[in-house]
Amino acid sequence: MRALMITGIGKPLAAVEIATPSLGDGDVLVRVGAAGICRSDLHYRSGTSPVGSLPIIPGHEVAGTIEAVGPSVRIRRPGDRVCLHYL
Repeated sequence: MRALMITGIGKPLAAVEIATPSLGDGDVLVRVGAAGICRSDLHYRSGTSPVGSLPIIPGHEVAGTIEAVGPSVRIRRPGDRVCLHYL
C-alpha cells in the first residue's frame, strides 16, 4: 500500500510503499479516501513537537472504506464508510 511518510526532521514527505498490516482479532483495515494533515503533523515534521522515532505516517484524521475486519469485529463490515480519529 502507498503512504506519505515523515522520514526526517525538516525533510519533505516521502511517497513510499509499505506492507499491508496483518489484522488482529479486533482490528479493522480501512482504505483511506482522505486524511487531514493538521498542525500536529506539521510540528512533528519541523521538530517542534516530539514524535518519538521516525519514520512515521502522518494524518490521524481519516475517512475511508473498510476493506477487512478481524474475527471479533461484529459492528462493522467490509464496504462500510467510516471516519476515524487516533484517540
